[in-house]
Amino acid sequence: GIDQSRIVKSVKELSKKGYLNKCRDPHDSRNVIIVVSVKQHNYIKNILSEININET
Repeated sequence: GIDQSRIVKSVKELSKKGYLNKCRDPHDSRNVIIVVSVKQHNYIKNILSEININET
């Protein structure tokens, strides 16, 4: 199954490092909304393309 605590830790760490933005759902505080800006998306895309280049 899904290890929820691992996901929470990962999202928190990625948010701290600036890869994504997170906030609580105003309608249900148990949920977290994750937002990735265009700049963050492009940064992540570049990192992934470098990883893929190095693996081939």
